[in-house]
Amino acid sequence: MNTTKIGNITEKAMLVTLNISRWQARKSDKVLSQEIADNHHNQRDMIDTRKRLLAKNALEELNQIASRARVLHYELTLPWNDDNQRILAATAFFKYQETMEDLKNEWVPAVRKFIYNYPDYVKQAQIDLNGLFNQADYPDAAEIPHKFKLNYTVYPMPDAQDFRVKLNGEEVSRIKQEMEASVNAQLQNATRDIYNRMIAVVTKLRNKLNECSKSDDEAKTIFRDSLVNNIIDVLDMIPLINVLEDQNIIDFADKIRRELTLYEPDQLRSSVVARQSTSEAADEILKKMQEYI
Repeated sequence: MNTTKIGNITEKAMLVTLNISRWQARKSDKVLSQEIADNHHNQRDMIDTRKRLLAKNALEELNQIASRARVLHYELTLPWNDDNQRILAATAFFKYQETMEDLKNEWVPAVRKFIYNYPDYVKQAQIDLNGLFNQADYPDAAEIPHKFKLNYTVYPMPDAQDFRVKLNGEEVSRIKQEMEASVNAQLQNATRDIYNRMIAVVTKLRNKLNECSKSDDEAKTIFRDSLVNNIIDVLDMIPLINVLEDQNIIDFADKIRRELTLYEPDQLRSSVVARQSTSEAADEILKKMQEYI
């Protein structure tokens, strides 16, 4: 990948972690696992039988909110390290904050609703599980609120220039250089992630166009609006996540929008010429983008 000028990254971005915890309402049943092992003449340590402690719909609302939070967290941020931290561009901060606060405003009443209904869920589970029900599997109602959390934490980007410690000058210089090299590597990886997002949606569009390049009837069956709309969604996100203001990314995004969203999905479904020209344009864009990965 081409080297990108970093500039003062501490003014352009921050780090953010998303923390979600939920009670999974599942439990390994040792007695049942032993029964299955005995019935099938297996070793006990080869069997792990888990039972659902509540009806599936009991946690459905909270699971959906958590899922949306994770999806939006990854859409609005870029990879940083393996400690759950991701890069949040300053340009995306207010959208991220607004999005997460909206989700928290959904999460809190959903948790309250679950707590209110918890005794009834347990009573229903006693009926549903029948002989597999074990009251000891269920937390006390007072513990339930502590098992559900959704929050995010923002941290400043590391800055080697602020590194201060009582070491000799050469050692401090070496540590600063190592920090700068590490930050540079992480930022290049984040930039690569943006390219990969563009490549993924363009590749999917190209492949589907090639599948139905000859037949309009086939195109009407297998070509979905989402193939174009997903590209637009990724392109709309780039001004928010392009932390290093990489001009190559901006140019590719403009080219993709100009050449691959020229036709509406209905036009691509009904025109062989539109599909072929768009597929050829996608091929050319993909070849050029690979040079930057």
